[in-house]
Amino acid sequence: EGGMMKVIALIFSIGHGIRTWMLVKRWKFVRIEQFVESAWFRVFILAVIVANTLFIALEASSKMAKSIESYDTRNTGGTTSVQWDAWVTVIDNVFFAIYLSELGVRIIAHEGSFLFGIDWQWNCFDLLVVWLAIVEKVIVAATAPTISD
Repeated sequence: EGGMMKVIALIFSIGHGIRTWMLVKRWKFVRIEQFVESAWFRVFILAVIVANTLFIALEASSKMAKSIESYDTRNTGGTTSVQWDAWVTVIDNVFFAIYLSELGVRIIAHEGSFLFGIDWQWNCFDLLVVWLAIVEKVIVAATAPTISD
C-alpha cells in the first residue's frame, strides 16, 4: 500500500505542477483580457446566442414546413425536391464565425487559465461546441453534391 500511495502522491504532484505552470501569464495581453471580460463583450455574446437560438427555431420550422410540402406533393403524384435557402447557410456561417472568433480571443486573453482557471468547465464546453460545429461543417462539405453530380 505504501507504494500505491507514493504513485498517487506523484500523480497529484505532477498535476499540480502542470496546473501551476499553465496559470502563469506569459503573453500578458491585458487589453484583450479586459475586452473579453467587459460587460459589453458579454452582452454582445449573449445577444448572439439568443439571436442564434431564434434563428435555429425559425430554420427548423421552415425546414419542417418544406419537408411536409414536399411529402404532400409526392403523395399526390407530383415531383419535388426540397432545397434550402442559401441565406440560411450564410447566416449559419456568420454565427459560426462569431463563435469561433470569440473562442479564439478568449483563449488568447486567458492563456492557460482558459483550461485550468476558475471557468475551465464552461470553457471546455464552449470548446466542445465549437469543435462539434467544425466537425459538422467538414462532414457537410465532404458529403455535399458536386457540380458534376
